[in-house]
Amino acid sequence: MKKVGIILLIFITAIAAFYIIIPTNQNLVCNTGIKCSEVAMTRLMFNTEKWSSWWPGQKKSDNSYEYKNYTYRINKVMLNGIQMTLFNEKDSLQGFLQIIPAGVDTVQLQWASAIELSKNPVDRFSSLTSLSKMKANITDWLQSIRNTFNNEVNIYGMKVVTERMTESTLLSVKQTFSHYPTTTEIYQMVNDLKEYISKKGGDAINYPMLNVHEENSSSFETMVAINTKKEVTANETFQLKRMHLGVILMGEVKGGLHTITTGEKEMSNYVTDHRKYTPAIPYQSLVTDRLNEPDTSKWITRLYFPIFQ
Repeated sequence: MKKVGIILLIFITAIAAFYIIIPTNQNLVCNTGIKCSEVAMTRLMFNTEKWSSWWPGQKKSDNSYEYKNYTYRINKVMLNGIQMTLFNEKDSLQGFLQIIPAGVDTVQLQWASAIELSKNPVDRFSSLTSLSKMKANITDWLQSIRNTFNNEVNIYGMKVVTERMTESTLLSVKQTFSHYPTTTEIYQMVNDLKEYISKKGGDAINYPMLNVHEENSSSFETMVAINTKKEVTANETFQLKRMHLGVILMGEVKGGLHTITTGEKEMSNYVTDHRKYTPAIPYQSLVTDRLNEPDTSKWITRLYFPIFQ
């Protein structure tokens, strides 16, 4: 009887300790640091239409995504985060995904869950086992997201590098069209410039530059410019310009007009996301001679945005 009493006392003590050490109310919090601006991450993560571009697993439906056999369902996108539910077979977990600023170009991505465990010790132990597996999946999932967003190519569609301008002198010509200028119209302007530079005894260098400003749906102000080794005499049509030899951002894209205009928007996003300011108009550098390359998928274009350092 004495042994039975001791065993019973140990069992009761163990149960009591279990309740004390593992309370009913639990908080599950998982974090990962990401080298990405808050604005950029919010733009991609809070727009569910863009989830397929960065989600590390498979899309199951419009609001459900899979990661290593676990399903994440989007319940509600809010101003400060996303309410989600994680499913693993018969188990589920409510969570809140939040982007927390940690610096100009750094954030913390956090998953937080508030859990109320069963008072039944058997059920509580079972829930803790399931929670442990879910936490492991969430931690791995956050790490995969971190790897994606740490690579700016996945955010902007290109690698953006900082360069210093080396050529300051250029000659430019402007023309306004009622439509986005065609390749033929652009290269007519390029050839006119080259002919004028040659006529004035100058030397054209580097790739032609292009900027198209859409004033409205029927007015596209187009400027083409070419660097010259030395100054060339200007006139009313061909204008001499001198660029400040400062810092400039460059990103390279490959593709046609849609790819180029998308790239320009992403370069503009990059400037805003990183709190840069531009003192001059951005421009395209026409690496590929588009007039002689009909396959637009082969066009290489460098996008330049001057910035203050």
